[in-house]
Amino acid sequence: RVSRNVLLFLKHKGYRRMYLAVCGVGPGGGLATSVVLNMRNHGFGMPGAVVLWSPWADLSKDSDSRHSLAEWDPVTPRESSLQNAIDAYAAGLGLEDARVSHARRDLRSGIPHTLIQDGTRNSMLSGGLMLYRSLDSTGVSVKLDLYEGMFPGFQRYEMEEAEKAVAESADFLRERLMPGKG
Repeated sequence: RVSRNVLLFLKHKGYRRMYLAVCGVGPGGGLATSVVLNMRNHGFGMPGAVVLWSPWADLSKDSDSRHSLAEWDPVTPRESSLQNAIDAYAAGLGLEDARVSHARRDLRSGIPHTLIQDGTRNSMLSGGLMLYRSLDSTGVSVKLDLYEGMFPGFQRYEMEEAEKAVAESADFLRERLMPGKG
């Protein structure tokens, strides 16, 4: 419902979807993916681009990185607190449900150009990689940037890697939303 109201407002103001981007970080990356998929499924059209930083894309307990990278991830809460956050995010749906774990959804049609950025010290990394593989296998224009030794949402901090990642995100958006003006 919120997506529909926002789209109607933007349309009323004269914005065209092809010049808009949907972006999100961590759980917000999962929500951004959900917004785009709901736009597609309900015939609202697509934004011009999607940028996902460390997206929560597979919340199932099958995720390799939730176990193998947990002690190396300085940002994501430990398993008990993480599970509480995941349960709140899932809002009663099963963690394997494609509405929660978007990497498990049908991504074959109508997904805009997508950039996924993540760090190799993210305990939720497996979901983002799974989402990338799923999009790539369907022919969607998707780019994956992995940053060695970086943690979830590192782009928000003052550091060299973050400056590079933010600049790459801006370049990606400029190329998709303003072709020929980059």
